[in-house]
Amino acid sequence: SGTGAETTSEFGGLVTHSRPWRCVEGDMIAVNRRLLRDVEFTSAAMGSNVSTIAAADDTDNYKVLHAGGHYDTAGRAMVSFIGIWDACGAGWEVSDDLCNYGVAIGADDGQSSFGYGANSFVSSFGGARNSAVAAIGPCARFTNAAIATAGADRTSRGASAIVRGL
Repeated sequence: SGTGAETTSEFGGLVTHSRPWRCVEGDMIAVNRRLLRDVEFTSAAMGSNVSTIAAADDTDNYKVLHAGGHYDTAGRAMVSFIGIWDACGAGWEVSDDLCNYGVAIGADDGQSSFGYGANSFVSSFGGARNSAVAAIGPCARFTNAAIATAGADRTSRGASAIVRGL
């Protein structure tokens, strides 16, 4: 929920949608967090729903509106073995994993005004309400969303940054 220094993880809080990857990355940095990596998401999401999406309460066609507490279309709580809510079937969770399809990026100012960045993609995890249900689950991946693109079906989850002092 929120943006910039106001970004927070709040059960029941309004979910922030439709922000480009660079902005989401900045939101996480502002609160000493980072986006999840592939293996971290899979580990956190194990035990979550597979091949089901969030039920129609508190949703629109593409996204859930509030964080946590959702049940899937089979009536099961959408919670993982370790208590992570809504990891799968609520919204594609953008990751810390960027990939380039063999294209030199050159430069990207985060606003796509250099004309680059459209060839840089981010992996997303879990699946969204508008996904094919066969593509929902802890191992679901979507990797053709350009970093400069914001989607109503995308969201994020932050991991605490480990800070070590001398």
